[in-house]
Amino acid sequence: MRRSRAPSQKFPLVPKEDIEKGVRVIRSPSEILKLIDTCDSTTIKNVSGIVQSDNQTINNCVEPLKPPQNITKNILKSVQHKRIIKPSLHVPENKDQHEIKENVVQSSNTSGNKKYNVTWGKQTKKKHKTWEGDGYLIVSEKFAALYDLDDHKLGTTSDLKSLDLEDGSIIVVGNKQVQVLDLVNEFDTATIEKPTVISCPGPPRKRPKILVDDNSPEALIMPKPDIDHQSFFNKKQEEITPVVLEPFLAKHLRPHQKTGVIFLYECVSGFKAQEYFGAILADEMGLGKTLQTICLVWMLLKRGPYGGIPLAKRVLIVAPSSLVGNWENEFTRWLGRDRLRLFSVDQKKKPSEFARLPARSYPVMITSYEMLVRYIEEIEKIHFDLMVCDEGHRLKNNSTNTSLALRKIECKRRILLTGTPIQNELAEFYALIDFVNPGILGTYTMFKREFEDKIVESQQPECHPLIISLGKQKASDLNEVTEKFILRRTQDVNNKYLPSKYESVVFCAMAPIQCRLYEETVSYWENRVQEFGLSTISHFSVITMLKKACNHPELLLNNYNNNDTTEETLSQHLNRTIVLKHSLIESSGKLIVVDNLLKELHKNSSEKTVLISYYTQTLDIFVKLCDMKHYKYLRLDGSTATAQRTDIVKKFNDSNSDYSVLLLSAKAGGVGLNLVGASNLILYDSDWNPASDQQAMARIWRDGQKKNVHIYRLLTSGTIEEKIFQRQISKTGLSEAITNPDNQNNTKLSFDQLKDLFNFQKDALCSTHDLLECKCGGKGLVLSDNSTFECDDKKSEAPLRVNELMKWEHHSSPFNKGVLEAMNLFGVSKTIRFLFRNKAN
Repeated sequence: MRRSRAPSQKFPLVPKEDIEKGVRVIRSPSEILKLIDTCDSTTIKNVSGIVQSDNQTINNCVEPLKPPQNITKNILKSVQHKRIIKPSLHVPENKDQHEIKENVVQSSNTSGNKKYNVTWGKQTKKKHKTWEGDGYLIVSEKFAALYDLDDHKLGTTSDLKSLDLEDGSIIVVGNKQVQVLDLVNEFDTATIEKPTVISCPGPPRKRPKILVDDNSPEALIMPKPDIDHQSFFNKKQEEITPVVLEPFLAKHLRPHQKTGVIFLYECVSGFKAQEYFGAILADEMGLGKTLQTICLVWMLLKRGPYGGIPLAKRVLIVAPSSLVGNWENEFTRWLGRDRLRLFSVDQKKKPSEFARLPARSYPVMITSYEMLVRYIEEIEKIHFDLMVCDEGHRLKNNSTNTSLALRKIECKRRILLTGTPIQNELAEFYALIDFVNPGILGTYTMFKREFEDKIVESQQPECHPLIISLGKQKASDLNEVTEKFILRRTQDVNNKYLPSKYESVVFCAMAPIQCRLYEETVSYWENRVQEFGLSTISHFSVITMLKKACNHPELLLNNYNNNDTTEETLSQHLNRTIVLKHSLIESSGKLIVVDNLLKELHKNSSEKTVLISYYTQTLDIFVKLCDMKHYKYLRLDGSTATAQRTDIVKKFNDSNSDYSVLLLSAKAGGVGLNLVGASNLILYDSDWNPASDQQAMARIWRDGQKKNVHIYRLLTSGTIEEKIFQRQISKTGLSEAITNPDNQNNTKLSFDQLKDLFNFQKDALCSTHDLLECKCGGKGLVLSDNSTFECDDKKSEAPLRVNELMKWEHHSSPFNKGVLEAMNLFGVSKTIRFLFRNKAN
């Protein structure tokens, strides 16, 4: 230990043997008085003032003097031998006293010292490091010292030039490997190196604050809490601290994403309502919901509005199994591997292991819905401060195992990410709202009586104007309650950042063999109902068989090992009646179109295509087609292992790979996947749920896409597929009525037309266009408001209102050659009957 002045004459109160050993001792005032008698008059004069002041300070102490609880072992040992005793006494500053204090206590200038929160462990060259504990690093002008949370010094280093002290950096201090987490304010190292033994109670010590440059123009500053929020949540009257998203993240956010981050922060912080902390981010696909969520998670883990205390220590993210890898990649993309460490639950890594890890080291756990249900007993024992459910529309049914498992987790801050808050019924909308903010809409019985029944009734055609008015009012009331914590933006806010999108709905003719199968299936259903009654046959199963007939005859004639009795019986009947003699491609009108598209697209070797179907049997047909034409492809469906899905997406998106086609199951991979490596997408069949189709078609037109994209939706004219498309329009209108009650483009389809599912219009060009009552003549003109050919969708007798389609081009056979060539469809002009076409951007 360095001494400022060595001669014993300057330290008359210190024993000579202690001076020789280099020990600096400060006696208590009572001990000093006993020793004064042995000193000369000069010494007495110099120290008498200090003793008087010290005695006065001790008398003012309310509590008895005692050693602090966190004193280190070495210091305690020294105290036991009465070698180091340092009273923390208030001494008035005057010239004489300051002069003596310099002689007795070594001054410490700590203005250049900084403190960093860190984690530490043994030195290793492994890519994925294992950390043993948390601690802090004190950096002065000449050296850096590492301490654990019990103030034990673990190592030092004087090589400051080699230290990279940025957040997430990994350095070596002594024999320990250290990762820097964040910087706190300047810190007095004397409190670490020279702990006090005796102290008087003083004002509470301020909590170190994380330094954030909130003056940077690229930083995103969160709103400050108002007076009501402070009185409710800041009982201890902590200092109001700014909550800021650092520039390294904020600079990447677009305006709508910044609004989304602020919205989520206000919801989970209780700014919107003091009793509710949930939120639903219902942006359409491709608007960056994942990035907005990552920014929120990072902020909550780092800071809070009161005293800088973080609002979250542990975060749970639940996603479909196909998206777990995508979440890991996105966290790494935006935060790197060192700023924040993730724990992903799988077959080998269980939640119980996560619970044993320090929250500071591993604050985020990612799991699939399947793993959540499997390990719910372990997960519900862990305290999470924030829970994020990706593709949250999976929670639309309160009675599913997934919903029941999630409700067991006690976490008040809940966020749902979904592209469509309403899918089929308002009951599903209620389930989502009640999950994020339990009880805000009352019980379901109350919700059904007050809102659902009246809104649905007003959506029916030819209903009384008073019922329509009441339905609109209820939709407005419901929106007023939920708009505080539901944020939905459409693709329009992001269009200016993306390349052009050409979207087409292609109505195809059936191949002759398909017509025979379709007519025979309808005839079988009619005969069965007439002979045995409605209850003797599964109507849904027959509809499924009709959908398969539209895809390819092999799906009906080779429909073996089917657990559905109706489908199996019908398949046997069709095999006895019809024999498949045509080639693979010529047996299906839609497959003829796909074959022509792939042939044209492969003329440009850089073009990649995503081919989507809801049936794995249809994917098998695509495999045969790709093998026949020698197209190199990848396949992702429900049987693909979770660990392999991320690799498949990575390979396909790689511009240097020679995989030109991705065969994708809409159920397994139609949500959340980022497939910007492709510029063409073909949706081969449709689902009753419009959200499923919207999700599937949004895989390629999203952030990161550099090329113009072409999206083809294939429908078979006059069949069940057109009825599904029309029904989807009705459901989309219901969704818009709730999330945007001011929208007047609500779609309506009469009940009789929805019921007429089995009617086969063999020669129809496009029954959907007929329902529009459009007078464009299929010439491809987009009619203006002042056009004499304006579609009069305001007439009360108009069965279908779909202003969105009225803004598209309508093309009927015979087609303009230039239109088909631009769409790579000129070679199949005889197979196509009608086109809806639109360009975005």
